[in-house]
Amino acid sequence: MERNPERTQARLLEAATAEFSAHGLAGGRVDRIAKNAGVNKERIYQYFSNKEGLFSAVLDHQLSSIIDEVPLDGSEPEDIVHYARALYTYHSNNPVFSRLLHWEGLELDPSAALIRCEQQASQKMDQFMTVFPHLTRTESANLLLTILTLANSWSVLHNLGAQIFGNPAPPQHEAIESVVRALINGYQNRTSPT
Repeated sequence: MERNPERTQARLLEAATAEFSAHGLAGGRVDRIAKNAGVNKERIYQYFSNKEGLFSAVLDHQLSSIIDEVPLDGSEPEDIVHYARALYTYHSNNPVFSRLLHWEGLELDPSAALIRCEQQASQKMDQFMTVFPHLTRTESANLLLTILTLANSWSVLHNLGAQIFGNPAPPQHEAIESVVRALINGYQNRTSPT
């Protein structure tokens, strides 16, 4: 029988995404992942070294999908607002990555995630600084983290939202846009010529 390592890895990533999203790294079970992928669990160790390596590969795969699906296009302030809304919409429709990020934050040392997002975060901050040339790197990082927090947290905190707003809670894209627009207006007012 001919082996297809790419297909096997894809099946393992799919099964691991579901497992880790539901149970986290500590609660995720290699046996269940292998069974749900329809492969021998030894393939996990062959392709990913260990459970932590598989978890990292799942996060990398999810992050690549988001980068492809939700680019930051344009160099106008309103383009950042559109990016925040698109990111929120993506996470609302695909809550798996938000859940994985929350599990990662609870279970792993921050340095484990640093390499994964460093390049992508740096590119976004550069884009923000193109829109606002007087923005410091720290301010650009704060803007990015605020957008990511707003976009990611809603899909994880939906029960809290339902308690505050009633069930079902309304979509939060307008609130996210308002917050991001307020931040951007503050930067525009500060950097515009006097």
